[in-house]
Amino acid sequence: MEDVKQIHAAESSHYRRFQQPYAAFHPAGYRRLLRAAALPDEGVILDVGGGSGAFGCELARNGRRLVIVCDLSRDLLLAGKHNYEGSGVVWIEADAARLPFADNCVDGILLGSVLHHFPDFGMVARECHRCLKPGGICASADPNGHNWMMWLLRNPASPLCSTAGRSDNERWLGAPEVARVFGGAGFEPAGRHGVRGVVYRLATFSAQEENPPPVARLMLATWNALERGLGMLPAAPFWLGSWMVLRFRKPGAV
Repeated sequence: MEDVKQIHAAESSHYRRFQQPYAAFHPAGYRRLLRAAALPDEGVILDVGGGSGAFGCELARNGRRLVIVCDLSRDLLLAGKHNYEGSGVVWIEADAARLPFADNCVDGILLGSVLHHFPDFGMVARECHRCLKPGGICASADPNGHNWMMWLLRNPASPLCSTAGRSDNERWLGAPEVARVFGGAGFEPAGRHGVRGVVYRLATFSAQEENPPPVARLMLATWNALERGLGMLPAAPFWLGSWMVLRFRKPGAV
């Protein structure tokens, strides 16, 4: 439990360095990832580890979902609540490994850019399984550990690894590990997608969002040009997506 608190404290400190509310992508990038997540159109949806609400507020736009953004960082939640006032989102300070909800009470759960920050996310998977109704969907979105572009950008072994937008807790994560952990928590697989066309904001490439160095602007422009091009392809293999979205279903009646 103490390890989880330390992880959250480090993540909160990292993201507070950026302009708030923090958003790594342009809105279209969040929408691409959420389309792949394919969470229920209605009911209660948890955005676990949702920070300042970039994913959660996109989820709430259809007006038929009750979206609850959960995060252990009060600062990030307050930033999101202030910026997205009137969004209808509920903001709750909560630990992803000890969610303050009853068993079998929510219709869908999103773990948006969360799992690759945990050395062991087994407790998170088990909590998601406990809170979901039978037939409910849990979807995770993380940098794709099978993608060469993401390897160049995010893997510490890469000479081009960008440390500006990378927290100390991040690690390299592949789909088999996610599938194994969620399967062990009682989920059944419900699909996976390699998502292309996710266009970034500057924070991923530079800790200085005002007057960033020219190399950061060049990296951002190059990356986004590649993403836009790949996003136009009608179909592509899983490894070509820079982000991976894995969907899991809690067994039982819908």
